Amino acid sequence: MADGMSAGLLVTPKRNHYFYGKLMDVAQFNKEQFYLNQKRWLLNRLMFGGGIVCGLDLVTDPKDKNMLRLAPGVALDALGHEIVVPEHVHFNPRQLTDEKGRPAGKPLDDGEVEICLAYAEKPTDLVPVLVADCDAPGHCAASTVREGFHVLVRKSPLGPPKSHGCELDEFPLPADDALHALLCKRINAECAPPPTDACVVLARAGVPLGAPPFVTPFIARQLVYNNPLLQQLIVCLAERVNRLAHGRYLRYVSGDGQTGSPGKPLSQPLVVELLDATNKPVENQTVQFQVTGGSGKVNGAQTVTTTTEVDGHAQATWTLGQPGEQRATVSAVGSIFSVDFHAVSG
Repeated sequence: MADGMSAGLLVTPKRNHYFYGKLMDVAQFNKEQFYLNQKRWLLNRLMFGGGIVCGLDLVTDPKDKNMLRLAPGVALDALGHEIVVPEHVHFNPRQLTDEKGRPAGKPLDDGEVEICLAYAEKPTDLVPVLVADCDAPGHCAASTVREGFHVLVRKSPLGPPKSHGCELDEFPLPADDALHALLCKRINAECAPPPTDACVVLARAGVPLGAPPFVTPFIARQLVYNNPLLQQLIVCLAERVNRLAHGRYLRYVSGDGQTGSPGKPLSQPLVVELLDATNKPVENQTVQFQVTGGSGKVNGAQTVTTTTEVDGHAQATWTLGQPGEQRATVSAVGSIFSVDFHAVSG
């Protein structure tokens, strides 16, 4: 396939235009398949990205502790190809391979390897060639292209894998038009170029000297977030946001960053306030003050509880302990937030 889309580049798609009397030869049928496949792969690449869709768990082979076993599953590679593994695959993680999954070099005695899945096509189902030509010389030609895969074993790249955390430059995110502008900047950027390596990383595996291999699948494992999983993430996030929206907020008022003498109370009390979702004070709610660093006390004890006043405030007197940094933490019933106080005993 000579078209640029086969390499993941952006080109204008071309499809067959049918008319009465058009000659449908091999080139035309290939064009038909090429058009449909390449558009699907393009959408896969740009909308979903590469990674594991489901299955493909990688574990030590229960029948041979020196081998690994890959479970059935489905993946998308970084060029948008669908990779279907229909049955268990057993392989030796010590044996490095080439890009076709063939053994390359001597087995490793010690180290770490990366296991990945590469899309592959194989012509199969030979049939007689009724009219031999330059494309199919001889008597037989493959009538089917089987879309398969190779399991590749290669040395792990240096350094840790890419982080799976938030990659947005701004957080917390702005609202309304400012958020739309931020998203426009990201969408307006050029389409991601096709990668030089489209292999789907399954896991990293240690192959220690004199011991069975072990798998660390969650470190470098690439995932595709399918719609059911995204729906669950959104529902869970909505539930958490709803609890925050209807919850109570404990926040700092005064008393942090003081310096005092050991065994002496600070000149200013530790003060916090508890508010509801509408920013109104919450009265008569239990608040806990606890010394979490140093040997000091709050209201004569390491941990003490009190209740909020009409203005939502609660306070305690902090007596510092031995010289050094001191820390106290305040929490409240019905709030997921806490407030930390720091002081120095001199």
